[in-house]
Parts: sequence; C-alpha cells; structure tokens
Amino acid sequence: MQEGDSANLTCKIIEGLPEPRLSFFKNGNLSKEMTSSLLLTNVTDSDEGMYICKAQNAGGYFTDSKHIRVKSKLIIIVNLKYQPSRA
Repeated sequence: MQEGDSANLTCKIIEGLPEPRLSFFKNGNLSKEMTSSLLLTNVTDSDEGMYICKAQNAGGYFTDSKHIRVKSKLIIIVNLKYQPSRA
C-alpha cells in the first residue's frame, strides 16, 4: 500500500461458544482489544508490520495474520535555472 492510503483489517469469526474475545496485535504488541476490525488511516512507514487477529475463548484460540508494507511516495524536486543565451 502507498503512504497516505487506508486499510480496514477485519477478523471474521463465524461462531464460537462462549463468544470469543478478539484482539489485534502489531509486531507482537497489543494494538486493540474487543473489536472485529482495525482501521488504519493515512498510513505511514510506522504502520508497517505484521498484524495478527486473535480470537480466544475457553475452547482455545485462532489467529490470522497480515503483513502490511507501506511504500513511500516518490517526490522529485527539480531546480531549474534560466540562463539567457548570448548571441
């Protein structure tokens, strides 16, 4: 994805009894708990990394992951100098 883009990471749980507790992790650190989606807006290189959704209840847990790579926008600066021709 390009710098400045947005992404919605969704953890799709079909069913679970008791209802699973959902958590999102980024690079192993808890990012958000008790939600089925994580919205990343106006991404920068600091948003790059491995995102993991974990659903857990008394019966066990399930994880799903997605690696986000952010490409920087290319900026080209051209400095032109005008020099009149001498005839």
